[in-house]
Amino acid sequence: MTTEPIDGAGVRAAADGAWHGAPEDMVVGHVHLQVGDLAAAEAFWAQRLGFDVTRRLPGALFLGAGGYHHHVAANVWNSRGAGPRAPGTTGLEAVVLRAESGAAPVATDPWGIRIETEGKESHHAH
Repeated sequence: MTTEPIDGAGVRAAADGAWHGAPEDMVVGHVHLQVGDLAAAEAFWAQRLGFDVTRRLPGALFLGAGGYHHHVAANVWNSRGAGPRAPGTTGLEAVVLRAESGAAPVATDPWGIRIETEGKESHHAH
């Protein structure tokens, strides 16, 4: 596993039109979060939600389920010490996790991001 900067100019140059938002049925394979504290992120994602810590790097933590290298990554590279995002400001509001079956209660991480779950079978109902 490596961390490399994205070629933003190359991605924009490859676009075949204007951005109109993500398709409604889009699925994101994993999420990288900027967090204020790795210990708090680990307590939430590993101890509370049950993800396995799969890798640690200086300033970063990678977590996965079912042996996958990571579904969630958290880092403090640009956000060390950050608190919850202020309402009405730009930032990630929620993450929906697709579970094998059933849905669990909604949880909120230490930075105010809502974590929701849905059963895989409910995906096509949206």
